[in-house]
Amino acid sequence: GIHGMKYFLTKEEEELLKGFNWTKGCIALPNEELIELRNYCSVGTKVVIKK
Repeated sequence: GIHGMKYFLTKEEEELLKGFNWTKGCIALPNEELIELRNYCSVGTKVVIKK
């Protein structure tokens, strides 16, 4: 799945988490980016992640 960060993380903590595999296979976005993605997609929309 795709999810945001926990609401209580500081920006510095969000940056630290980017270097660790803490999502167990999910995609984690900063909350602001998740809200932006939600504006373009609804639940069930296929999202392709490219590197």
